[in-house]
Amino acid sequence: MEEEITIENLITLLFVKTKGEWKMVHEHHSPLNNDNPVLNPNLVFNDFVVDPIYEKEQGEVIATFGAIGASITKGAGHGKDGPYMDELISYHAYGKKFVEFNNGLVYDSAGNEFNERKLFGDDLVIGGVKQFAPVDKTLQVAVYNGKVANVTFISDFKLMFKGNTEVTPVNNLITLLFVKVKGEWKMVHEHHSPVSL
Repeated sequence: MEEEITIENLITLLFVKTKGEWKMVHEHHSPLNNDNPVLNPNLVFNDFVVDPIYEKEQGEVIATFGAIGASITKGAGHGKDGPYMDELISYHAYGKKFVEFNNGLVYDSAGNEFNERKLFGDDLVIGGVKQFAPVDKTLQVAVYNGKVANVTFISDFKLMFKGNTEVTPVNNLITLLFVKVKGEWKMVHEHHSPVSL
């Protein structure tokens, strides 16, 4: 007897046109409203892959990723309207095409901006980003046609929230999709999901 199975996932698929045909180069699937499993310490990851064709663009994207982390770290706990929060928001290309999947929920541009300003500006104590880094050897930056970049990593974030006395680790699978707009790399999509064992 056949049984019908319904799967409700948030899915990010990245396609690149190759020789006139669209080909999938990245997939990110996460269940709706899932739990937060702990990172498996036995996972083994590959070294960073340097792109010989788009090495310059890779470097630009990595520098942008670092600047995003710096704006989050410097702005932590200084309020949702602080200058570093404005800087963080400036790295997004908000509009009708922007979408964020985050731990089973979906946000548009306004939702993403509200959440980022609240989380990093209001919810954390001053200096509340104790670490903003990827898990060792998980960061990969794939550049396509010099104008689109897919950044994937497992987060190794350590945050201090207001009212807490201990640091909270955040280990998520993260996909950040960047597009080069007027010479600058801007995020057009984010996908965050807890690491599965």
